[in-house]
Amino acid sequence: MVEIIEILRQEHRNIEKLLQVMEQELSVFGRGERPDYEVFGGVVEFFKNYPDSCHHPKEDIIYEKFRTRDPVRAASVADLEAEHREGAVRLRRVAQAIESVLNDQELLRESVDRIVRDFIDNERKHIA
Repeated sequence: MVEIIEILRQEHRNIEKLLQVMEQELSVFGRGERPDYEVFGGVVEFFKNYPDSCHHPKEDIIYEKFRTRDPVRAASVADLEAEHREGAVRLRRVAQAIESVLNDQELLRESVDRIVRDFIDNERKHIA
């Protein structure tokens, strides 16, 4: 059990690094410069694939053990499935916003900033 918790902590640290990369590219975009969209796309692809296939199942294992041992306290913990679904919706918004920018569609910089920051902020809440 201790080993899986340490793995999750390391994964959260790695996720934080990717969120920092997104913030850096977002700051480039905010200055009116062209961010590295390959980097942005790579981070989005990571979030599309890795959490659901590798990270969330580990969290689910820990949560189920916690729920079995202390159901009352576990009930006070946020609904992980709902958090994961909401994160996927936010990620789709990020991907759509980046796609819109790449396709030269009208989209305010402030809107892109808000969409990406919403994703970053909520991911940070989840990994805290």
